[in-house]
Amino acid sequence: MVNPAFLRLLCYFLVFFVFFLPPIDTDLGWHLRYGNFMLENQRLFIPNQLTYFLPDYVWPNSYTLYQILTTVLFNLGGLFSLSAAYGFLGVFSFWLFQKISPKNLFASLSIFLSIVYFGQVVFNLGWRAQVFSFTFLIATYLTVKQVLAHNSFPRFFPLIFILWANLHGGFVLGLFVQGAALAQSIFDRNKRVAKTLALTLTLSALATFLNPYGIGVHQEVLNHLQTSLGGIIAEWTAPSFWYTGFVLFVTPVLLFFSYYKKKNFIFWTILLCTFALMAITAKRNLSVWALFAGICTLEVAKTEIKTWSKKLAFQRIATAILIILGLSIISANIPRTLDLTFNWSSFCTKGLRVMPCEAVNYIKKYPPEGKNVFSSYEWSGFTAWQLPRYKYFVDGRMPAWTIPSPYTTHLEIMRAQGDFLKKLTDYKTDWLLIPASSPLDSYLTKNQTIWKEKYRDKTSVIYTKL
Repeated sequence: MVNPAFLRLLCYFLVFFVFFLPPIDTDLGWHLRYGNFMLENQRLFIPNQLTYFLPDYVWPNSYTLYQILTTVLFNLGGLFSLSAAYGFLGVFSFWLFQKISPKNLFASLSIFLSIVYFGQVVFNLGWRAQVFSFTFLIATYLTVKQVLAHNSFPRFFPLIFILWANLHGGFVLGLFVQGAALAQSIFDRNKRVAKTLALTLTLSALATFLNPYGIGVHQEVLNHLQTSLGGIIAEWTAPSFWYTGFVLFVTPVLLFFSYYKKKNFIFWTILLCTFALMAITAKRNLSVWALFAGICTLEVAKTEIKTWSKKLAFQRIATAILIILGLSIISANIPRTLDLTFNWSSFCTKGLRVMPCEAVNYIKKYPPEGKNVFSSYEWSGFTAWQLPRYKYFVDGRMPAWTIPSPYTTHLEIMRAQGDFLKKLTDYKTDWLLIPASSPLDSYLTKNQTIWKEKYRDKTSVIYTKL
């Protein structure tokens, strides 16, 4: 028999290095800008001080605690501390996930790693707020499972939603999961459980209003639901044919076994169907569907998994696979993470997007006149962090601010479409920091305008007014 304590430690060790990734999310910069402001001034970052497009817009920020935590970690150990913290967050998530089926360690790990792989569009960017929602969703399922099984009131559970509403807007998914559990209890005609779940849901919902923006955070979530982001933001686009096909195949299979084994069929139908619809319309939602598909698999196949897990040959093979997989992940993640977190040049050139670090250094030495900068959407979070004295056109906070999205206006200018030159003037743009060889750069290079090239490198170009 393989030592259980060793296996558990090996699993946690593996999960840590799966999540030990550099923070390459392009939104990291403006999150740090917010966090720095709040820590230094002990007040919220209101009004909008990052952009000159929609300067009077009051944004209900659901990331307050996340931004403060991110800044504290960054101040302690730079980018490396964010990578390490992400590793520990992954371990904590797996620790919770394993409690769903505590006697089936290998199955829990295999399914957990499959979820992470399936949701790589979220997980592969390193430390980001969405992963907190993933962790809290696991905690939510564990809670409603306990209520459905034993009708025990989770006294402190609603307090989680206070944290959640100040970390990420995904708290609405936690409320939805509780609502699905309530529907199951009503279907089962279990009045006692239904009353407990109704009370828990009510308290959790009320707890989400305990944030600096009150109902504004809920309105921001509604804005995202009403705004079509699939045509403008990469992770909001639909997944590939194969991912879509897998979701549409697995969902009815799981529901069939849930019905056959009488495993909370109403609960799983509501969740899997809703999350499947979300997943096939936006890649960023694949992780949510995969999470509950994985949990459902653990629940409906619990007996079969337990039988296999007891076999010594299976344990030895699984242990060998864990060791090989762990070594391969370590050999891939550690060098890259250390390189991107300790080598600024690598962080600028090898992350999700190539950042204009050379241009930023030039601007620090030779500041252009004026504060309003039209820059790439993907760069604006980074430049707001590195060049805080300026205001930018749009950044990662803004896609759902109005209809049409501010990003649409930005994209028309960047593509040199319509009356883009007039828009640059009307919005009182002082200078441009744009990607070299972009359509806007190509137009300005070939046509005489009020914009004159001041600086150029292989990544970016700066234009100032004549």
